[in-house]
Amino acid sequence: MNQQRNHMVDGIRGLCLLGILLANMLIFQYGLLGTMKLELFTDSKIDAAALWIVQVFIEGSFMPIFAFLFGYGMIKLSESLDRRGLRVKWTLTRRAFGLIVLGFLHSYFIWEGDILLTYGFTCLALLFFVRRKRKTVIIWGISIACLAAIMSYGSLNDLSALESDGIVPYIEKTTPIYQDGSYSDIQGVRQDEEALMKAMDIPEGLGTLLITLISLVLYIPMFLFGMYAAKRNWFSKQHGERLFFAKAASLLVTFGLLFKILHQLMPDQGWTGIGYGLSNFLLPLGYIFLIAACYQLLSLIRPFIEAVGKLSLSNYLLQSIICTTIFYGYGLGFFGQLGVLNGIFLAIGIYTILAYLSYLYLKKWTIGPAEHLLRMIVYVTWTGKPRNKRTESLSNKEIS
Repeated sequence: MNQQRNHMVDGIRGLCLLGILLANMLIFQYGLLGTMKLELFTDSKIDAAALWIVQVFIEGSFMPIFAFLFGYGMIKLSESLDRRGLRVKWTLTRRAFGLIVLGFLHSYFIWEGDILLTYGFTCLALLFFVRRKRKTVIIWGISIACLAAIMSYGSLNDLSALESDGIVPYIEKTTPIYQDGSYSDIQGVRQDEEALMKAMDIPEGLGTLLITLISLVLYIPMFLFGMYAAKRNWFSKQHGERLFFAKAASLLVTFGLLFKILHQLMPDQGWTGIGYGLSNFLLPLGYIFLIAACYQLLSLIRPFIEAVGKLSLSNYLLQSIICTTIFYGYGLGFFGQLGVLNGIFLAIGIYTILAYLSYLYLKKWTIGPAEHLLRMIVYVTWTGKPRNKRTESLSNKEIS
């Protein structure tokens, strides 16, 4: 990959992490179910408006971008391995296993909102598509996306559709623990899946299966779209592609936001759920194209957002560590007390600090600690480097 394209992909990934933090800030502050009953925490109309903005413009739109970039990276890594005459699927399998390991550690010890575990299993499922033709990849991606939209009839993938009488008691029971509990107390709540599923009135034993199936159907299309983009070498000729990106962004963002807003205004209409399901793909793709089209205008902040993107795995995990320390009882204990709008400002502040620190970090080191750990898992070496350095040398971009 040429350097310009690397920079753009890093920049998209870096801005994506800001969106992920803004969306996750709601879960850090109120738990998985708290925003469904925001009135239990605040009666501020400003916070209600801020929540609506986050739910429409941010929530559900940036994790899929991360999935797109994972798919993109899978193809670029496989192309590099092919050029070196190395085993593609075996290396990708070990990389997926590394993501699964990191995701398990993250979800068990730090925060239940982890996405790396899902991405790792999705990478394993998509090994079949690595050597498939572009046409095959895009047909499968569109087909599964349409299936996901149909499954969304009545907003089945919208958490608000799962409301039950057990949600309020669950929130009232767990909130004091999150605010004042010890690390072991909070970990106990986070790992108590049975209580969470009971609160949402989901039959015992179906919770994990249901969430896994929904996650796979939601993320697999974005992985495939990313793989298709890599096979088409998008982001490599940005001057020639800028007009295409701008036109695609205007259409996708417009329709993505329209479908989301319609679902917000008419949640009881089952057909708006289908539009909501489509928005989970249209809006993320629109944001990707919008960033690509406007990338040259970000000259002042590009070095910083690219630094975040290069250290994306480390920054993602660090966001969880920082926010759980701020909101949970074993830290500052601000759970449920800060407010949605103040949470947005806090997220922007945390991201700004991490962007500057990432920029300084890369002046001395070339790879982040989490990225290095992933390399160690992939290559089963303490240094995180391939045993045959001359033939198996991979760039930081390809492995991270």
